[in-house]
Amino acid sequence: MAALRSDLIEPWVMENIIRRSLILELLPTRFWPVLDIPNLVNIIIDLDRRVAVHVLLPSGRLRLQIVDGPLVTDTEIRGITEHSRLGAWSTDNNSIINGSNVRISRIVSYGETSGLTIHVD
Repeated sequence: MAALRSDLIEPWVMENIIRRSLILELLPTRFWPVLDIPNLVNIIIDLDRRVAVHVLLPSGRLRLQIVDGPLVTDTEIRGITEHSRLGAWSTDNNSIINGSNVRISRIVSYGETSGLTIHVD
């Protein structure tokens, strides 16, 4: 695959490519197609549920869309929350992918992470 020439790409497009490639590093491979959904804003990963996304509508409102596939497992959530690229969790349960401004929020129940929201755009 040919390398991208950043001098030929608008800066905001290049930033979007970099953000998505960092998110790909965190996600299990079965979640990767989610990043191809047009107007993607958030990826919602909740234990024992299907992956969902927030999509930006032309009106500016968000629509929740459930992605077809198996339910999210504890192993998949732990794989994301314990990934080496992820920064430390703050007291308000937010983290970032190191070296970026990609924010991830988590829901903690009984000391365990039960849900994540990855803020894509």
